[in-house]
Amino acid sequence: MTLIVILYGFINLLFALFLIKIEAKRNSPFVLMWVSLSIIYFVPSITDVFLGYVSPHQFSVSYYLTEYVILKSQLFVFIWMLAYYLVTSFMFKGNKFNLNMKGASQRPVDKYVFGTVFFISFLSLFYYVRTFGFSNVITMGFLDFREVMPFYIRAGLIYTQFFIVGMALYYYVQGRYKLSVLTVLYLLFLFSFVGGSRQPLAILALAFFFLIFQSKRNNYKYYVFLVMLSSPFIYIMQVLLHLRNLVGLEAKLDYIAKGGFLTGELVTSSEQSLRFAFYYFIDTHGKVSSFVSFDYFFRTLLAWLPSSIAFGMKPDDFEVKMFEVFMPGYTGTMHPLLFGSVVADSGWFFLPWVILISFISVISKVVLDNLQGGVKCLYIILLCACAVMYARGAIYGMTVMLFYSSLLFLLINKVWRR
Repeated sequence: MTLIVILYGFINLLFALFLIKIEAKRNSPFVLMWVSLSIIYFVPSITDVFLGYVSPHQFSVSYYLTEYVILKSQLFVFIWMLAYYLVTSFMFKGNKFNLNMKGASQRPVDKYVFGTVFFISFLSLFYYVRTFGFSNVITMGFLDFREVMPFYIRAGLIYTQFFIVGMALYYYVQGRYKLSVLTVLYLLFLFSFVGGSRQPLAILALAFFFLIFQSKRNNYKYYVFLVMLSSPFIYIMQVLLHLRNLVGLEAKLDYIAKGGFLTGELVTSSEQSLRFAFYYFIDTHGKVSSFVSFDYFFRTLLAWLPSSIAFGMKPDDFEVKMFEVFMPGYTGTMHPLLFGSVVADSGWFFLPWVILISFISVISKVVLDNLQGGVKCLYIILLCACAVMYARGAIYGMTVMLFYSSLLFLLINKVWRR
């Protein structure tokens, strides 16, 4: 039985690498969804059969991971990948994403858009310091920031980082390396000073690889190489997570100065721990009353509709429900990989999810084909972010961001062309 489980794990990994090859041929940023899943799920899951009792997080449920549960999860994933391959092959029919940005100088509209993003970020930072005072800001931790920060300041500091990643990479593509480095340093400053999500930094790295690899012949080999050497990347993510959770700027600087990241002083959970929530949900989804209700699917389908004017049409946040099941007694949002979110929401009837995500990929190509210059680069990076976050199981939030950003960028492009 153990050898069969390991064999199925290898088969799924090979299937994921095959999907990476297919997405790379399309020039699709969604190749990063399969790269991310390979790094945080497919590779480490091969040896999960030897784990036995698992305790993924100090506040999460603990359970005995059986061979049967792993085998069932592998079957679920294999059928998902097969359905995704068939649906996307039918929808794309050989069409490719147009990633060409070279040779196009920065247009005035790009300068206005970039300037607006930086202005919102700087203004949010100013109000952040003004509201709490510099002495309090440098001693606040990430949980303090998340719990007490007004939404408009938090949004201005966190969500703009995804677009700032796009600016850094656009300057790099255009050969303006000094501006690119300065933009990256500003991102690192925000992460160190404010805390917040480490995802923009991960997306910066993966999007950089995406743009570089897609310019190479036989780019598939580079993605496979990245997946096989993923351990250093995961370690860096753990360091960033630990750094984010330290309370106060002084503690963070002290951690860096003393080389804490070299001594193994890290949080116990990591990105790869997300798969344990997937295992738990595939084993228990039929026993949880709030699961298998398609709430997450319909909420994502209505991503265009603001919850404040939905008049009860939009289901409540399903990510909160998943968190409450996996971490009883605590409140937050749970991202149990793409597969975990789907199995918790729809069980084994996941074809609507496959069609929805495939449709989003196709529509994003149509939008991208109508964009130019710096705005186009921002949209490519947004698609990269979407792919990475989808892999983690954070589907709804990125769909909202993708929908409104698509409308905004198309409007900007259309108005400026007149």
